[in-house]
Amino acid sequence: MKNELVAILDSILFHPGSSAELITLTAVAILSLAIVMRLTSEPFGLHLNWWSRVVPVVVVAVGLSLVLVALVRMHLLPKISGDIAGIAVQVVAVLVVILAVALPLQCAIQKGSYVEAMMCFAMSLFAAALITTAVRAGWRVVLSSGDAMNKTKDRTELIDSELEAQQ
Repeated sequence: MKNELVAILDSILFHPGSSAELITLTAVAILSLAIVMRLTSEPFGLHLNWWSRVVPVVVVAVGLSLVLVALVRMHLLPKISGDIAGIAVQVVAVLVVILAVALPLQCAIQKGSYVEAMMCFAMSLFAAALITTAVRAGWRVVLSSGDAMNKTKDRTELIDSELEAQQ
């Protein structure tokens, strides 16, 4: 089950290069989901938007989604032919968790309507995806800049050694 959860996170985050990147991007995604949900709850009409009411919704939504997708991947995907059908089954599993569990929980905890909770959750997911994508892009830029600096240093040393050899 642990390997399946890592594989799910790896595919959701578009195959990060290292375990540190995977852990960082997962933490950024969950934290940004909670922060944006906390900030957007009041404007969407969910009145009790304290951290103690937002965190359980995020934990239940993320936790149940991961567990359900892991179970689907272990038990249903071997029986399903085709990549698109497999992806569709996983997306439907996540939507079922969000629509049937997370949103009613958010309505009950934060005292709002289902539509308000759905708009808040959708906005939070969209913002978390954008923030995570930006962090991933920044991570890639930092990694590639280090490689570029090493190549530049190597070329400079090669040119310097050739200049010294000519003199």
